[in-house]
Amino acid sequence: MLDPSYLKRHLDFKDYILLETIDSTNNYIAKIIKKGKTSVLVAADEQTNGRGRFSRKWSSETGGLYFSFTEKISDINYNYQLSPIACAMGVFKTLDYAGVPNLIYKWPNDILVRKKKISGILLEITEDTIIAGIGVNANIREFQEDISKTATSLFLIKRREYDLNELLCGIIAEINKINTEKEILNFLKDSGMIGKRVKFTSVSRNINGTVFGFRETGEIEIDIDGEVESFIAGDVSFLREDI
Repeated sequence: MLDPSYLKRHLDFKDYILLETIDSTNNYIAKIIKKGKTSVLVAADEQTNGRGRFSRKWSSETGGLYFSFTEKISDINYNYQLSPIACAMGVFKTLDYAGVPNLIYKWPNDILVRKKKISGILLEITEDTIIAGIGVNANIREFQEDISKTATSLFLIKRREYDLNELLCGIIAEINKINTEKEILNFLKDSGMIGKRVKFTSVSRNINGTVFGFRETGEIEIDIDGEVESFIAGDVSFLREDI
């Protein structure tokens, strides 16, 4: 359970909205922005229609950490196109500090533990504002059968519960520490993805290749039969032998 007084002591948002159940924290915060709010954090104990990239449903079981926050593009010190990766970097570092083993970053904004997803991020832009939605499988003890083979949680890994207030504030703090594009690009370079065999899927492409590198604006570069192509959007999955 999130404590509003704790969050207000450690964070700098103007408005804090904590809900028991909501369809999607990103949807809710988008409505708030239309009313003129520009510095908002929205969190919920449960999402009934949580969304991932490409409108995929994000399973939001009770016990997870689900929140969205706003950030003005003009307040970001680096190319805002790198924001999804910056958020993933913040989550990765927070989980690493929490002692979670075998963390894997998967471009552009998923965190895995071995083959299983532990965190996902969805960024959307409304006019001059970024809405960052972050989900972390924190204190979930059991998943629905259809995703139990592809998802894991902090509790299942460490066999203890985590303070969601500390986890949320830690993630925001790590994101706020990022000031330069170089930091983000170094994170990509050191992520371990380069050289990995992957399957890349987009609206128009479905290919296998090897991650060659990343461009300065965050696009992934994939070597496809000796020719390197870059992609700004799409989905990457590791081929079985490379996990």
